[in-house]
Amino acid sequence: MCLFYNLSWVFFRDANFVWVTTNLYKVIVFAFHFKIIIKFGKKMKRRKFLTSLGSSLALTSLLGNSSSLSAKEKTEYQWKMVTSWPKNFPGLGTGAENLAQLITNLSNNRIKVKVFGANELVPPLEVFDFVSKGGAELGHSGAYYWKGKSQACQFFSSVPFGMNSQEMNAWLYYGDGIKLWEKLYDKFNLIPRPAGNTGVQMGGWFNKKINSLFLKASELNNNSLLIIKTKECLIIDEYQNNVEEKLFYSVLNQCLLSNKYIIINSVKPIQSFEIKLKDLKSRFDTFINIGINLPTDELIKVIISKNFSDKQVKIDTKLLEYILKNIDRSYEGIFDLIDKLDNLSLSTGKSININLIKKVLNK
Repeated sequence: MCLFYNLSWVFFRDANFVWVTTNLYKVIVFAFHFKIIIKFGKKMKRRKFLTSLGSSLALTSLLGNSSSLSAKEKTEYQWKMVTSWPKNFPGLGTGAENLAQLITNLSNNRIKVKVFGANELVPPLEVFDFVSKGGAELGHSGAYYWKGKSQACQFFSSVPFGMNSQEMNAWLYYGDGIKLWEKLYDKFNLIPRPAGNTGVQMGGWFNKKINSLFLKASELNNNSLLIIKTKECLIIDEYQNNVEEKLFYSVLNQCLLSNKYIIINSVKPIQSFEIKLKDLKSRFDTFINIGINLPTDELIKVIISKNFSDKQVKIDTKLLEYILKNIDRSYEGIFDLIDKLDNLSLSTGKSININLIKKVLNK
Protein backbone atom coordinates (compact mmCIF):
# COMPACT_ATOMS: atom_id res chain seq x y z
CA MET A 1 0.00 0.00 0.00
CA CYS A 2 1.10 3.51 -0.50
CA LEU A 3 0.19 7.11 -0.35
CA PHE A 4 0.78 10.06 -2.56
CA TYR A 5 0.60 13.83 -2.34
CA ASN A 6 -0.10 16.39 -4.99
CA LEU A 7 2.50 18.99 -6.05
CA SER A 8 3.82 18.63 -3.59
CA TRP A 9 4.01 15.19 -2.35
CA VAL A 10 2.81 11.70 -2.02
CA PHE A 11 3.33 8.49 -0.20
CA PHE A 12 2.71 5.07 -1.51
CA ARG A 13 3.87 1.53 -1.60
CA ASP A 14 4.16 -2.00 -2.83
CA ALA A 15 0.77 -3.20 -3.83
CA ASN A 16 -1.36 -0.29 -2.61
CA PHE A 17 -1.00 3.42 -2.07
CA VAL A 18 -2.06 6.69 -0.60
CA TRP A 19 -1.67 10.31 -1.74
CA VAL A 20 -1.66 13.80 -0.26
CA THR A 21 -1.99 17.36 -1.58
CA THR A 22 -0.20 20.06 0.41
CA ASN A 23 2.60 22.61 0.30
CA LEU A 24 6.24 21.85 1.08
CA TYR A 25 6.16 23.03 4.68
CA LYS A 26 3.14 20.93 5.54
CA VAL A 27 4.74 17.91 3.94
CA ILE A 28 7.96 18.36 5.91
CA VAL A 29 5.95 18.61 9.11
CA PHE A 30 3.95 15.56 8.16
CA ALA A 31 7.08 13.67 7.17
CA PHE A 32 8.86 14.38 10.43
CA HIS A 33 5.90 13.48 12.54
CA PHE A 34 5.25 10.30 10.59
CA LYS A 35 8.80 9.03 10.71
CA ILE A 36 7.42 5.49 10.83
CA ILE A 37 6.27 5.99 7.24
CA ILE A 38 8.88 8.30 5.76
CA LYS A 39 12.62 7.75 6.03
CA PHE A 40 15.01 10.58 5.24
CA GLY A 41 18.38 9.98 3.56
CA LYS A 42 21.43 9.41 5.74
CA LYS A 43 22.83 12.83 4.75
CA MET A 44 19.92 14.66 6.39
CA LYS A 45 21.27 15.73 9.80
CA ARG A 46 18.84 16.24 12.66
CA ARG A 47 20.10 19.78 13.39
CA LYS A 48 19.98 20.75 9.72
CA PHE A 49 16.46 19.42 9.39
CA LEU A 50 15.20 21.28 12.45
CA THR A 51 16.85 24.47 11.21
CA SER A 52 15.06 24.10 7.90
CA LEU A 53 11.74 24.26 9.74
CA GLY A 54 12.60 27.79 10.84
CA SER A 55 12.43 27.54 14.64
CA SER A 56 12.34 25.19 17.60
CA LEU A 57 8.65 26.03 17.98
CA ALA A 58 7.94 23.98 14.87
CA LEU A 59 9.41 20.94 16.59
CA THR A 60 7.19 21.54 19.60
CA SER A 61 4.13 21.62 17.36
CA LEU A 62 5.20 18.44 15.63
CA LEU A 63 5.40 16.56 18.88
CA GLY A 64 1.81 17.47 19.62
CA ASN A 65 2.31 19.76 22.64
CA SER A 66 -1.07 21.42 22.18
CA SER A 67 -0.67 23.65 25.25
CA SER A 68 2.06 25.72 23.53
CA LEU A 69 0.58 25.85 20.02
CA SER A 70 -0.16 29.21 18.41
CA ALA A 71 -3.51 29.81 16.70
CA LYS A 72 -1.87 29.18 13.31
CA GLU A 73 -0.27 25.98 14.53
CA LYS A 74 -3.62 24.74 15.86
CA THR A 75 -5.09 24.84 12.35
CA GLU A 76 -6.87 21.62 11.48
CA TYR A 77 -6.68 20.06 8.04
CA GLN A 78 -9.54 18.16 6.47
CA TRP A 79 -8.10 15.67 3.98
CA LYS A 80 -9.78 13.33 1.56
CA MET A 81 -8.44 9.87 0.73
CA VAL A 82 -9.80 8.26 -2.44
CA THR A 83 -9.29 4.53 -2.88
CA SER A 84 -9.61 1.81 -5.50
CA TRP A 85 -11.45 -0.49 -3.10
CA PRO A 86 -15.06 -0.80 -1.94
CA LYS A 87 -15.68 0.92 1.37
CA ASN A 88 -14.30 -1.23 4.24
CA PHE A 89 -13.28 -3.99 1.83
CA PRO A 90 -11.47 -6.63 3.98
CA GLY A 91 -7.73 -6.06 3.98
CA LEU A 92 -7.35 -3.28 1.44
CA GLY A 93 -10.34 -1.13 2.34
CA THR A 94 -9.93 -1.59 6.09
CA GLY A 95 -6.20 -0.93 5.68
CA ALA A 96 -7.00 2.49 4.22
CA GLU A 97 -9.33 3.21 7.15
CA ASN A 98 -6.66 2.18 9.66
CA LEU A 99 -4.09 4.39 7.95
CA ALA A 100 -6.45 7.36 8.02
CA GLN A 101 -7.01 6.87 11.74
CA LEU A 102 -3.27 6.53 12.33
CA ILE A 103 -2.64 9.85 10.57
CA THR A 104 -5.30 11.52 12.69
CA ASN A 105 -3.94 10.09 15.93
CA LEU A 106 -0.29 10.90 15.23
CA SER A 107 -1.13 14.46 14.16
CA ASN A 108 -2.85 15.04 17.48
CA ASN A 109 -6.18 15.34 15.59
CA ARG A 110 -4.87 18.21 13.43
CA ILE A 111 -5.11 16.16 10.23
CA LYS A 112 -8.47 14.47 9.83
CA VAL A 113 -8.79 12.11 6.90
CA LYS A 114 -12.09 11.05 5.37
CA VAL A 115 -11.83 7.84 3.34
CA PHE A 116 -13.88 7.41 0.17
CA GLY A 117 -14.40 3.96 -1.29
CA ALA A 118 -14.34 3.23 -5.01
CA ASN A 119 -17.00 5.20 -6.93
CA GLU A 120 -17.90 7.39 -3.95
CA LEU A 121 -15.90 10.31 -5.39
CA VAL A 122 -14.19 8.81 -8.41
CA PRO A 123 -14.08 5.40 -10.14
CA PRO A 124 -11.44 2.99 -8.78
CA LEU A 125 -9.02 3.46 -11.68
CA GLU A 126 -9.15 7.27 -11.63
CA VAL A 127 -7.70 7.90 -8.17
CA PHE A 128 -4.21 8.49 -9.61
CA ASP A 129 -5.31 11.35 -11.88
CA PHE A 130 -7.69 12.73 -9.27
CA VAL A 131 -4.93 13.15 -6.68
CA SER A 132 -2.39 14.27 -9.28
CA LYS A 133 -4.69 17.17 -10.22
CA GLY A 134 -5.37 18.12 -6.60
CA GLY A 135 -8.86 16.67 -6.28
CA ALA A 136 -7.93 14.87 -3.05
CA GLU A 137 -5.04 14.95 -0.62
CA LEU A 138 -4.56 11.21 -0.44
CA GLY A 139 -5.09 8.15 -2.60
CA HIS A 140 -4.93 4.44 -1.83
CA SER A 141 -4.46 2.00 -4.69
CA GLY A 142 -2.01 -0.31 -6.48
CA ALA A 143 0.90 0.77 -8.70
CA TYR A 144 0.31 -1.86 -11.35
CA TYR A 145 -2.98 -0.14 -12.21
CA TRP A 146 -0.98 2.75 -13.67
CA LYS A 147 1.00 0.86 -16.31
CA GLY A 148 -0.84 2.99 -18.84
CA LYS A 149 1.03 5.97 -17.41
CA SER A 150 4.33 4.11 -17.43
CA GLN A 151 5.18 0.43 -17.77
CA ALA A 152 7.68 0.90 -14.92
CA CYS A 153 4.84 1.48 -12.42
CA GLN A 154 4.27 -2.25 -12.16
CA PHE A 155 7.66 -2.87 -10.55
CA PHE A 156 6.54 -0.91 -7.49
CA SER A 157 3.62 -3.25 -6.92
CA SER A 158 3.87 -6.78 -8.30
CA VAL A 159 5.04 -8.56 -11.41
CA PRO A 160 5.07 -12.30 -12.25
CA PHE A 161 7.97 -14.04 -10.49
CA GLY A 162 8.71 -10.76 -8.70
CA MET A 163 9.77 -9.99 -5.14
CA ASN A 164 8.03 -11.06 -1.95
CA SER A 165 7.17 -8.51 0.75
CA GLN A 166 10.53 -8.75 2.55
CA GLU A 167 12.48 -8.35 -0.68
CA MET A 168 10.29 -5.45 -1.80
CA ASN A 169 10.77 -3.61 1.49
CA ALA A 170 14.54 -4.21 1.39
CA TRP A 171 14.73 -2.78 -2.13
CA LEU A 172 12.49 0.22 -1.39
CA TYR A 173 14.12 1.25 1.90
CA TYR A 174 17.72 0.14 1.49
CA GLY A 175 18.25 -0.27 -2.25
CA ASP A 176 17.11 3.20 -3.35
CA GLY A 177 13.85 1.80 -4.72
CA ILE A 178 11.92 4.74 -3.27
CA LYS A 179 14.24 7.20 -5.07
CA LEU A 180 13.47 5.52 -8.38
CA TRP A 181 9.79 5.59 -7.52
CA GLU A 182 9.92 9.31 -6.73
CA LYS A 183 11.69 10.00 -10.03
CA LEU A 184 9.05 8.03 -11.93
CA TYR A 185 6.11 9.89 -10.34
CA ASP A 186 7.68 13.34 -10.32
CA LYS A 187 6.25 14.16 -13.76
CA PHE A 188 2.78 13.38 -12.41
CA ASN A 189 3.17 15.88 -9.54
CA LEU A 190 3.15 13.05 -7.01
CA ILE A 191 5.53 11.64 -4.42
CA PRO A 192 5.21 7.94 -3.53
CA ARG A 193 5.77 6.19 -0.22
CA PRO A 194 5.08 2.65 1.06
CA ALA A 195 2.06 2.19 3.31
CA GLY A 196 1.56 -1.57 3.64
CA ASN A 197 2.09 -4.83 1.80
CA THR A 198 -0.40 -7.56 1.01
CA GLY A 199 2.31 -10.15 0.45
CA VAL A 200 2.39 -12.66 -2.36
CA GLN A 201 -0.92 -13.26 -4.12
CA MET A 202 -1.81 -15.95 -6.63
CA GLY A 203 -4.34 -15.32 -9.35
CA GLY A 204 -5.03 -15.36 -13.04
CA TRP A 205 -7.16 -13.49 -15.53
CA PHE A 206 -8.60 -15.35 -18.50
CA ASN A 207 -11.02 -14.49 -21.30
CA LYS A 208 -12.92 -17.74 -20.82
CA LYS A 209 -13.17 -20.67 -18.45
CA ILE A 210 -10.50 -23.34 -18.93
CA ASN A 211 -11.90 -26.85 -19.18
CA SER A 212 -9.68 -28.74 -16.73
CA LEU A 213 -9.18 -32.22 -15.31
CA PHE A 214 -8.12 -32.42 -11.67
CA LEU A 215 -6.54 -35.68 -10.49
CA LYS A 216 -4.52 -36.79 -7.51
CA ALA A 217 -1.26 -38.36 -8.64
CA SER A 218 -2.32 -41.70 -7.16
CA GLU A 219 -5.43 -41.66 -9.39
CA LEU A 220 -3.52 -41.26 -12.66
CA ASN A 221 -3.87 -44.34 -14.90
CA ASN A 222 -4.14 -45.38 -18.55
CA ASN A 223 -7.79 -44.29 -18.70
CA SER A 224 -6.66 -40.78 -17.85
CA LEU A 225 -5.05 -40.54 -21.28
CA LEU A 226 -8.47 -40.78 -22.91
CA ILE A 227 -10.04 -38.17 -20.65
CA ILE A 228 -7.16 -35.72 -21.11
CA LYS A 229 -7.89 -35.55 -24.84
CA THR A 230 -11.19 -33.77 -24.11
CA LYS A 231 -9.69 -31.23 -21.70
CA GLU A 232 -7.62 -28.07 -22.04
CA CYS A 233 -5.69 -28.40 -18.80
CA LEU A 234 -4.51 -31.24 -16.55
CA ILE A 235 -3.91 -30.58 -12.85
CA ILE A 236 -2.06 -33.31 -10.93
CA ASP A 237 -2.15 -32.94 -7.16
CA GLU A 238 -0.06 -34.53 -4.36
CA TYR A 239 2.74 -35.74 -6.61
CA GLN A 240 5.43 -37.53 -4.57
CA ASN A 241 7.15 -39.53 -7.30
CA ASN A 242 4.20 -41.90 -6.94
CA VAL A 243 3.28 -42.35 -10.63
CA GLU A 244 4.71 -45.08 -12.82
CA GLU A 245 7.37 -43.31 -14.89
CA LYS A 246 6.43 -44.56 -18.38
CA LEU A 247 2.78 -43.71 -17.76
CA PHE A 248 3.69 -40.24 -16.53
CA TYR A 249 5.90 -39.64 -19.57
CA SER A 250 3.05 -40.65 -21.87
CA VAL A 251 0.70 -38.25 -20.12
CA LEU A 252 3.14 -35.33 -20.31
CA ASN A 253 4.02 -36.09 -23.90
CA GLN A 254 0.36 -36.15 -24.92
CA CYS A 255 -0.24 -32.81 -23.22
CA LEU A 256 2.77 -31.34 -24.97
CA LEU A 257 1.83 -32.62 -28.44
CA SER A 258 -1.78 -31.45 -28.10
CA ASN A 259 -0.72 -28.05 -26.68
CA LYS A 260 -2.49 -28.46 -23.33
CA TYR A 261 -1.71 -26.81 -20.01
CA ILE A 262 -0.37 -29.00 -17.22
CA ILE A 263 0.10 -28.15 -13.54
CA ILE A 264 1.81 -30.49 -11.06
CA ASN A 265 1.47 -29.80 -7.35
CA SER A 266 4.13 -31.25 -5.05
CA VAL A 267 5.85 -30.45 -1.76
CA LYS A 268 9.16 -29.83 -3.52
CA PRO A 269 10.31 -29.00 -7.08
CA ILE A 270 9.63 -31.96 -9.36
CA GLN A 271 13.18 -31.69 -10.73
CA SER A 272 14.49 -32.74 -7.32
CA PHE A 273 12.86 -36.21 -7.43
CA GLU A 274 15.03 -39.16 -8.43
CA ILE A 275 13.77 -40.14 -11.88
CA LYS A 276 15.25 -43.14 -13.72
CA LEU A 277 13.55 -42.58 -17.09
CA LYS A 278 15.67 -39.97 -18.90
CA ASP A 279 12.84 -38.83 -21.18
CA LEU A 280 10.63 -38.12 -18.18
CA LYS A 281 13.44 -36.29 -16.42
CA SER A 282 13.97 -34.11 -19.51
CA ARG A 283 10.24 -33.26 -19.50
CA PHE A 284 10.47 -32.27 -15.82
CA ASP A 285 13.38 -29.96 -16.61
CA THR A 286 11.13 -27.87 -18.88
CA PHE A 287 8.70 -27.02 -16.07
CA ILE A 288 8.72 -23.62 -14.36
CA ASN A 289 8.62 -23.81 -10.56
CA ILE A 290 6.38 -21.50 -8.56
CA GLY A 291 6.60 -21.97 -4.79
CA ILE A 292 4.43 -20.83 -1.90
CA ASN A 293 6.79 -20.16 0.99
CA LEU A 294 6.05 -21.13 4.56
CA PRO A 295 5.03 -18.21 6.80
CA THR A 296 7.81 -16.16 8.37
CA ASP A 297 8.15 -15.63 12.14
CA GLU A 298 6.63 -12.17 11.85
CA LEU A 299 3.67 -13.41 9.84
CA ILE A 300 3.02 -16.23 12.32
CA LYS A 301 3.05 -13.70 15.17
CA VAL A 302 0.57 -11.48 13.32
CA ILE A 303 -1.77 -14.38 12.52
CA ILE A 304 -1.80 -15.69 16.09
CA SER A 305 -2.07 -12.24 17.72
CA LYS A 306 -4.80 -11.10 15.33
CA ASN A 307 -6.92 -14.22 15.80
CA PHE A 308 -6.76 -14.06 19.58
CA SER A 309 -7.21 -10.29 19.59
CA ASP A 310 -10.49 -10.80 17.71
CA LYS A 311 -11.54 -13.04 20.61
CA GLN A 312 -10.41 -10.32 23.06
CA VAL A 313 -7.54 -12.52 24.26
CA LYS A 314 -4.03 -11.13 24.64
CA ILE A 315 -1.03 -13.42 24.13
CA ASP A 316 2.17 -12.66 26.05
CA THR A 317 5.29 -12.07 23.93
CA LYS A 318 7.18 -14.89 25.68
CA LEU A 319 4.37 -17.32 24.87
CA LEU A 320 4.49 -16.25 21.22
CA GLU A 321 8.23 -16.90 21.13
CA TYR A 322 7.72 -20.38 22.58
CA ILE A 323 5.03 -21.14 20.00
CA LEU A 324 7.32 -19.98 17.17
CA LYS A 325 10.01 -22.45 18.22
CA ASN A 326 7.66 -25.42 18.48
CA ILE A 327 4.77 -24.96 16.05
CA ASP A 328 4.20 -26.81 12.78
CA ARG A 329 5.23 -24.04 10.39
CA SER A 330 2.31 -24.31 8.01
CA TYR A 331 -0.88 -22.26 7.73
CA GLU A 332 -2.92 -25.35 8.53
CA GLY A 333 -0.82 -26.01 11.63
CA ILE A 334 -1.12 -22.41 12.82
CA PHE A 335 -4.91 -22.29 12.61
CA ASP A 336 -5.20 -25.76 14.13
CA LEU A 337 -3.15 -24.58 17.13
CA ILE A 338 -5.27 -21.44 17.52
CA ASP A 339 -8.53 -23.44 17.53
CA LYS A 340 -7.25 -26.05 19.98
CA LEU A 341 -5.81 -23.45 22.35
CA ASP A 342 -9.01 -21.43 22.33
CA ASN A 343 -11.22 -24.47 22.93
CA LEU A 344 -8.97 -25.79 25.72
CA SER A 345 -8.89 -22.39 27.40
CA LEU A 346 -12.68 -22.13 27.31
CA SER A 347 -13.30 -25.69 28.50
CA THR A 348 -10.87 -25.42 31.43
CA GLY A 349 -11.71 -21.83 32.32
CA LYS A 350 -8.00 -20.97 32.31
CA SER A 351 -6.21 -18.16 30.52
CA ILE A 352 -3.75 -19.20 27.85
CA ASN A 353 -0.45 -20.08 29.52
CA ILE A 354 2.65 -22.16 28.86
CA ASN A 355 1.07 -25.34 30.25
CA LEU A 356 -1.95 -25.11 27.94
CA ILE A 357 0.33 -24.48 24.98
CA LYS A 358 2.54 -27.46 25.85
CA LYS A 359 -0.52 -29.64 26.20
CA VAL A 360 -1.81 -28.65 22.74
CA LEU A 361 1.66 -29.13 21.23
CA ASN A 362 2.09 -32.46 23.07
CA LYS A 363 5.29 -31.21 24.69
